[in-house]
Amino acid sequence: MISPLGFTLGQFLGRNLLTILNYHQVVAEFDPLRPTEPTAAIFEQHLRTIKRYFAVFTLNDAMLHLQAGTLPPRALVITFDDGYANNHDVALPLLQRYNIPATFFLTSAFVDGGAMWNDRLIEALRIGAINDAALRAVDLEPTTILDQPLSQAVERLLQQVKHQPADKRQQTVERLCQTAPVPTLMMGAEQIARIHAAGMEIGGHSHSHPILAALETESCRREITTNKQLLETIIGMPIRSFAYPNGKPEQDYTRDVIDAVKGAGYCQAVSTAWGVNTASTDPFQLRRFTPWRHSRLGFMGLLARNRFFEMPYVT
Repeated sequence: MISPLGFTLGQFLGRNLLTILNYHQVVAEFDPLRPTEPTAAIFEQHLRTIKRYFAVFTLNDAMLHLQAGTLPPRALVITFDDGYANNHDVALPLLQRYNIPATFFLTSAFVDGGAMWNDRLIEALRIGAINDAALRAVDLEPTTILDQPLSQAVERLLQQVKHQPADKRQQTVERLCQTAPVPTLMMGAEQIARIHAAGMEIGGHSHSHPILAALETESCRREITTNKQLLETIIGMPIRSFAYPNGKPEQDYTRDVIDAVKGAGYCQAVSTAWGVNTASTDPFQLRRFTPWRHSRLGFMGLLARNRFFEMPYVT
């Protein structure tokens, strides 16, 4: 027998509407430098709610139902971006415990070694490897970063570096992190293969996670196709779903980027624009959101907000 809350959600979300959640990491214990990332306990709490009230699909399966008009009420997709090792070590066992599928959008440049630029900066700040002189050397003002609590320093540094041109950003990170070891945070090929073998969907997320809209056409295509080819080699089958790095329409991806994703052979792609998806939603600009509130009521409140808060996408 369906609960009153389940009935309300069914009426509220309706049939043939698709909600997509966006996670990155699930950390074993709370990390003050990544305060929005759910712990294992919080993620399990989310899964209990999802298991009770939602019909969960991988993205590719959900899109087949959406386009055929057969998607059930309260349909939902769980996605993870980037390819962190804790997706395999922490999130996967919980997904398996509750028999819930998910879609993992993976970068490929950091498979079996290396780290994304933001993680290198976070870990360098954590161990005190970035000082005033290093910041001034890359034209950043130390007092706006290092004179803050460490969690705020991380946020401010990442925001100042994030939208630099790719080459300049790489130079900035290398100079700031030259005395810090490269952290090992991402999945290896064996972990990716195990996630796929567990019935999860593997999707593309570019090779090195650049802002695709900032790249020239050929570089953009190379980022997308290299990523797809490498991931398909690991799992031994085609991948059909893509996530735009960062994912904001017009700012992080454009019509040219969409065309490159289509040209690579993908069937659908997700952004980070809020809103639910219908059969008329552009399948290469699917909407999704990050459930950063950790309480059950907060989680449900975000679902409600997402139902009516619809951001525009690329036209």
